[in-house]
Parts: sequence; C-alpha cells; structure tokens
Amino acid sequence: MTWLNLAGVTLGAALGVSGVVAMARQRTMASPDGEDEQRYGGASAVVLGAIWVVLGAGVVVFSLAPESSDGLVALLRRVGRLFLES
Repeated sequence: MTWLNLAGVTLGAALGVSGVVAMARQRTMASPDGEDEQRYGGASAVVLGAIWVVLGAGVVVFSLAPESSDGLVALLRRVGRLFLES
C-alpha cells in the first residue's frame, strides 16, 4: 500500500468517524462557503453527518481500488493524485 492509498484511507476513515459522531450527538459545527462556523443541531446535524459518512466511504473505496481500474474510478484516482502529489 503506497502512502497515497494510506492517506486516502485515513482521510476517508476520519470523515466517516466525524459523521457518525455528528449523527450520534445530533449537533455539530461546520463552515458553509468559507463563512464563520455555524452550529447545526437535530435533523440538520444528522443529515450533515450522513453526508460525511458517504463522502468518507467514497474516499476509502477509491483509495483501495486497484490501479488497473478503468472509467470513472481511474479518472477520480488521477484527479486525487494530482492534488496529493503537488
């Protein structure tokens, strides 16, 4: 496993754990569009947590996909590599 894969898995896991915590506590803070952080509670925090879990799972899946993948997975891996290698 290369360090890029490890970084992707770590990032995805952190997003997933943050999402689960936000859903369990039903409150979180986030910064929409670069503004000051706002408090979200109840259903809004649960939805935001679910989005973080889905995003984290996606990052983990694309990080662990084989190098020989084609199509959308290959494109997303190349884009991610551009950001991580620069």
